[in-house]
Amino acid sequence: MFIVKFILNLLHINFMKKYLPLAWIILRFLVLYFILTALYQYYLNYYNQTLNTTDFFTDVMACQCKMILGLFGIQVDIIQEMGKHYVWLFFNNTYVASVNEGCNGVSVMILFVSFVLGFYKGYKKTFSFMFIGVLIIHVSNIIRGSFLSYIYFKYPEYKHITHDFVFPIIIYLVILALWFYWMKKVVLKENKGE
Repeated sequence: MFIVKFILNLLHINFMKKYLPLAWIILRFLVLYFILTALYQYYLNYYNQTLNTTDFFTDVMACQCKMILGLFGIQVDIIQEMGKHYVWLFFNNTYVASVNEGCNGVSVMILFVSFVLGFYKGYKKTFSFMFIGVLIIHVSNIIRGSFLSYIYFKYPEYKHITHDFVFPIIIYLVILALWFYWMKKVVLKENKGE
């Protein structure tokens, strides 16, 4: 009985008028997320199956971690082996970590971009915020990768807790902060003005 009433409420015109904008936002988010994820998967398959090597974004991630760690006097070597879908990081000729597709941050950037586009607020505002947000996520991810590599080398006993819990929480908090900023300073502020 409850389900029938719920369905009838969904069909009620006032209910539809009230929640139709939210439904469009959710639908736009989901469609964009699935399209961008599918394109990213196609891109990864091209590198993994056709070129048989690590993708460009993962290579960039590893090189930028090397650069950051080099600023602190840590000698880092990156070894790329053909046929492998990851690169190895070595500190002073000691294996520390492997960097793979999951480390490059593109998946969380896709989630971020899909959310922002779901609440589209004009070309200039939306794409400026997306660019700045993706840049902030990327820099946060490079810092994350650099710290993780250092922890793997200096404090290997904390490897799993930092990789699986501490740093994912930090990255997602950065994304949530960006989303809250987008909602409060742009979306809700603009809706109040309407």
